Amino acid sequence: MASPSTCQTQRADEKKEPKSSNSSKSCFQPTVSLKDWWLIRAERDSQGRTLAVAGRTSREGQALRGFTSAPIHKIYDVFNLETIDGICVVLKGFINRSRSEENGFPSEVIEQFLFGFPPQWETFNEKFLGRDSKGKASASDALGFEKPSGCSEKVKDLKNLDQNDYVETTGETIQDHIGRKDY
Repeated sequence: MASPSTCQTQRADEKKEPKSSNSSKSCFQPTVSLKDWWLIRAERDSQGRTLAVAGRTSREGQALRGFTSAPIHKIYDVFNLETIDGICVVLKGFINRSRSEENGFPSEVIEQFLFGFPPQWETFNEKFLGRDSKGKASASDALGFEKPSGCSEKVKDLKNLDQNDYVETTGETIQDHIGRKDY
């Protein structure tokens, strides 16, 4: 069986084997499964990418180990990623919100990664991490993600009101919408 290094590098003292059409050699990529994972900012690669993940590995029967990835190169689906150094990362479970927030990611961004990497992850990398902001962004920044609906904004406003304001505001809404004062 080929090892990861067999496919990527060849020692100087090894002779190259001639390629023949009937000999096949398989290789595999190193893979890391993270059962507890969060977003981090890595050093910028040659294409400006800095979005990476960190977490704890989940190999059955082995001790937990910490892992920090290189910047993400591409995603295969929401749970399977590849880093610029060729490591495949498998995400298991939800994002660790508190660890992501500790790394400077706002909750609006973390929600987009709640179930794994969204299809528009590269837009986030460009708009959020491509700036000199050290990973900080305000809620009003255009991160390339869907904005909350008007309804969710109204719910947020209602949660901030005290109970007396809520009854008064709800009554005004019913009066405006239906045309009568039934509260």
